[in-house]
Amino acid sequence: MNEPSGLLQDLIGKLVVQLFDGEEIMDERIIRFNLATPVRIDEPRATKAYQQAPGGMVEIRGTPFPFYRGNEADFIPIPSISIP
Repeated sequence: MNEPSGLLQDLIGKLVVQLFDGEEIMDERIIRFNLATPVRIDEPRATKAYQQAPGGMVEIRGTPFPFYRGNEADFIPIPSISIP
């Protein structure tokens, strides 16, 4: 069996993908990856810019605020904020 490549090559765990034709299994692949690792499954897309809030919405003005990031549960990894 081929090793995972691209996005999944650095992950650990197991994802079983099965192809069926009716009730008969035609193919099966096991993909291994890291547990508790966030993975982007789609590409980010920009939304349309508006001069004012669209109907049914209200504008919430921005202001600076303190933001503290912490994680007491060290078994859950915090994604790097440097990755878009």
